[in-house]
Amino acid sequence: MVLTWTGPSQYPTASVGGYIMQINMWNIKSASGTAAMRYCDGVFYYEQALKDIAEANPDAWVAGYPEIWLGYKPWAGAASPNSPFPIKISDAESSNFTISVDYSVEVPDPTLPLDFAFDLWVTRSTGERSVGQGEQEIMIWLYYQQLMPAGEKVGEVRIPLVVNGSPAEAVFYVYRKEGMPWEYIAFALSKPMRSGSVYFRLADFIRAAAAYTALPNYSDMWLNDVELGSEFGSPFTTEAAFKWTLKMRWSG
Repeated sequence: MVLTWTGPSQYPTASVGGYIMQINMWNIKSASGTAAMRYCDGVFYYEQALKDIAEANPDAWVAGYPEIWLGYKPWAGAASPNSPFPIKISDAESSNFTISVDYSVEVPDPTLPLDFAFDLWVTRSTGERSVGQGEQEIMIWLYYQQLMPAGEKVGEVRIPLVVNGSPAEAVFYVYRKEGMPWEYIAFALSKPMRSGSVYFRLADFIRAAAAYTALPNYSDMWLNDVELGSEFGSPFTTEAAFKWTLKMRWSG
């Protein structure tokens, strides 16, 4: 299965291997070049080489987020098959749901703003087609360069991971921003990893988000999905070339 991006307002999407993959150039007004994502034997491959990038909304900062997801993505109104999501936050906090990802990111230009990050959407009800005030976005940044999470750093947390087969207590910087119009909480790995194998319990991050949220009745809200991909670009970025591979597994 191969997806190719042909220009603005195009969101090439496919359901494969129990996930949905999408070349999500949500903030590009115009660009030239190529972008393609393919799936083969459980592995997702993405590569792009874009030039002449102009953003639709420079205030949104990044140009796009080519990604895969598990569950229901509100903005797309699409769900992957046989996923455990949506799930109530109260259940997610106590679940044994685990995620394992093997990945590698290649970025020829060290000045390109880019991350490799999970993205999760928390809403008041299921089946929503957007996210708004009183709802939440959670991000988990494994790698980043020339790009930082929105908002301000509000703390640090230690999350148990298994990194390249070895248990570790990893430090994540916590960032928070209100009024996007949703609440935004990001966990950025203190020592970004461009490649590796990472395993974690999702509940550890949900409990950490619960400790920093300002939303009332948080435990009654719904976790819709787990997305993974790369935000890239800025209002000043006109060229963006990078590629990644990833294999994600889950249980629970």
